[in-house]
Amino acid sequence: MATMEYLCSMAGVDPGKLSREENLLIEVILICGICDELKEIYQIKVPVNGVKKIIMEDKNMMHGNVINLILQDLIKSNDYTIEGVASYSNVPEDVIYDIAIGSNTNPTLEVSRKIIELHKSARVDLYQKVMQKITSQYLIADQESE
Repeated sequence: MATMEYLCSMAGVDPGKLSREENLLIEVILICGICDELKEIYQIKVPVNGVKKIIMEDKNMMHGNVINLILQDLIKSNDYTIEGVASYSNVPEDVIYDIAIGSNTNPTLEVSRKIIELHKSARVDLYQKVMQKITSQYLIADQESE
């Protein structure tokens, strides 16, 4: 199942009943929501005097760091290798390596999307929770506007 169909099914939306423009809009909403939730989950925490504190960075750096942390999670869990991620993403291994070690903190949207897709396939439960949270937020907002 393609990512969009998977996301729509988790959100309870039938993409076949939507126009092309509506499908693009729902994809943007879902991907932005997923990225926001992943940013929360994978916030960078460092120990300061024995207490973990969250480093707040600008949004562009946080995006790159989230993708870096997701990629590291895929590799550390032995779900994927750098070679496997590069092959799936259709980019050279050194691009994925640079993201993994943190020297590329601004991966392209397409590479980021491919890494998130792989992570989604490896962490199904996590993404189901994220989608439930996103869709419940939109359901509550929709009910409040009525």
